[in-house]
Amino acid sequence: MPWVWTQCGQLVISACLPGGSQFRGRTVGGRGHSAKPPPVLLAGARMLRLALCAAVLFLLRLVLGLPWVQVLPGLLIFYLGSGGWKFIRIFAKTVRRDLHFRVNCVCCGSAVQDPRSEVATSLPVLFSAVREVHSSMGKTVKMFCSGDWDPQKVPEGTECLEPLLEASPPHPPSAPQRGFVDRLFYIYTSGTTGMPKAAIVVHSRYYRMAALVYYGFRMRSDDVLYDCLPLYHSAGNIVGVGQCLLHGMTVVIRKKFSASRFWDDCVKYNCTHRVRMALGNGLRQSIWEEFTSRFSVPQVAEFYGATECNCSLGNFDNKVGACGFNSRILPFVYPTRLVKVDEETMELIRRPDGVCIPCKPGEPGQLVGRIIQNDPLRRFDGYVSESATSKKIARDVFKKGDSAYLSGDVLIMDEFGYMYFKDRTGDTFRWKGENVSTTEVEGTLSRILDMTDVVVYGVAVPGAEGKAGMAAIADPHNGTDLEKFGRKLERALPPYARPVFLRLLPEVNKTGTYKFQKTEMKREGFNPNAVSDRLYFLEPSQGKYVPLDEELYQNILSGKQKL
Repeated sequence: MPWVWTQCGQLVISACLPGGSQFRGRTVGGRGHSAKPPPVLLAGARMLRLALCAAVLFLLRLVLGLPWVQVLPGLLIFYLGSGGWKFIRIFAKTVRRDLHFRVNCVCCGSAVQDPRSEVATSLPVLFSAVREVHSSMGKTVKMFCSGDWDPQKVPEGTECLEPLLEASPPHPPSAPQRGFVDRLFYIYTSGTTGMPKAAIVVHSRYYRMAALVYYGFRMRSDDVLYDCLPLYHSAGNIVGVGQCLLHGMTVVIRKKFSASRFWDDCVKYNCTHRVRMALGNGLRQSIWEEFTSRFSVPQVAEFYGATECNCSLGNFDNKVGACGFNSRILPFVYPTRLVKVDEETMELIRRPDGVCIPCKPGEPGQLVGRIIQNDPLRRFDGYVSESATSKKIARDVFKKGDSAYLSGDVLIMDEFGYMYFKDRTGDTFRWKGENVSTTEVEGTLSRILDMTDVVVYGVAVPGAEGKAGMAAIADPHNGTDLEKFGRKLERALPPYARPVFLRLLPEVNKTGTYKFQKTEMKREGFNPNAVSDRLYFLEPSQGKYVPLDEELYQNILSGKQKL
């Protein structure tokens, strides 16, 4: 598959199709051509035209049955770094290239070939993270660095990649056949039901997720999509960049959302609106209509889904507040349903015959999807960890002998079949657009506090999206140094995972099986009138915890105090 840069800024791709016909694709950006923008833009940086190469390769091999050339089974490439150009470049190259090695390879510095990049600030952090798990990797894992790097600052045994590349044969052997159900890559989940897990993404899932959004929300190939979500999650990568790779849309990539730069970017890159659609999930029903009216956004493309799930939903007809729809008349067409769960334990409630109980309209229940492995829409590929996969599968859900995927989320369905998100089960809450694993935060806080009992949970704050983190800490002797604790917390956790509220109490109540009791503490929240223990608030301007009194509590409720 040859490609060539022309002097006027075009990228011309030509490929021989079966039967001798010729396919010719072109992105236009030079003089004398139409004003259609290149397929992917990096906001504030260079254009990404390589994505078009990957798009053509992907589609030709997928639709026309041309040989698949991709990473062999057993070869894993771990990308350690942020998103943007480098992330997509590695993805595009590994999808279309045959890498013949006999060992697993951890490429710690494969994206650091440009000395002007942020090597100085990013590499020490990345290598320190690798050192923590280096001893548990085993001898089968080899590590390589590329570009400028200091052997003294990387884990022991790291080799230089360039000599191996120079010694490799110029004409690698032909790759084995690959198909629609073969693995494309792994995406670490954001931790919806606990610790992040490596979810398996096969080619059919990538196509299905991107196509569902494109056709369901009636996108157009001449749209310009502004993508400010992390590319290491499926929303920013598959739902966002996938529109370019599969459907030829232009995608503008910004590493993180900036409210001050948003409209400047939309004008600069000719983004659609000009914004005619807001695509994503989590828009609260209470501000839905106000948002669309104030900013004249005709459509809110709200959807529900997870990287690995088989029960994705979409609100395709702009129903206010809904995250999706499933027919009550023909439920067998898309076998998903809400089933009753115990409010305290979130365990599935079953009938005497052992089958789960479906919810009636208006009743909250956990969303489940029936697993049918030979159906691309219903299959569940799970995670790399088999134990993690088994925890997400329930038996005898729709009927005896079947299996279903457990979403871990509680939804409510109305009498017409529209679904509304209610809450997240398990040990997770969502804050600042990220899923926060209470298990992970509890472990970090406990280590900082010398293995003190810690309980972490999310509490609702009026006017705020998601739930703010709150930590209940056992402090029987009033000996917790909050200043020292705050400094250590800054180094240990990202901003979205740091508890906004602290509750210091004599001891943390446990069940008979030594599990922490969170339900009552969630109900009490951070209200000083309902809690007799000492409460603290993470004051953002000062960056430290301050006592939470009645006045501060009222300021938080009214929105005067920023979070």
